[in-house]
Amino acid sequence: MKARKAMALAMTAAMVGGLMTVPVMAEENAELLPGGGSNIIYCITPSTSNPFFNTEQVIAKEKAEELGYEVKCASHDDDAATQLELFEAAINDGAAAIICDNAGADASIEAVQKAYDAGIPTFLIDREINQSGLAVAQIVADNAGAQQQLPKYGLRL
Repeated sequence: MKARKAMALAMTAAMVGGLMTVPVMAEENAELLPGGGSNIIYCITPSTSNPFFNTEQVIAKEKAEELGYEVKCASHDDDAATQLELFEAAINDGAAAIICDNAGADASIEAVQKAYDAGIPTFLIDREINQSGLAVAQIVADNAGAQQQLPKYGLRL
């Protein structure tokens, strides 16, 4: 049940931009990880001075609290080392799950791997990593795909 709640929360946070296509790429071999035992969800994003990333955190926090979770939001400012420190804090807090708009497709693998090894599910939003099987889901915007679909509906840019 907690995994379903966390997936719903991550999907809600990812769909903050109503005009983008958001395919959910559930990892083929993803395990249902138990989480760290607490009722805390971490939401980690780039700088919230950008309204998009701020909105990701606001929506994730609102939805998680509605579902009964305590939420800790933090920014990695697109720095992989800071992101790793935040993931380690989530692991030390025994987080139930981590929602992350990550700091780089390759640079973020180590952090997601550490969460995976600790049994904490990670839901990646907006940006994916270049390794499958670690994140429970990678929920990303596919603007190029959306643009290709526009002519189907008589629209063009």
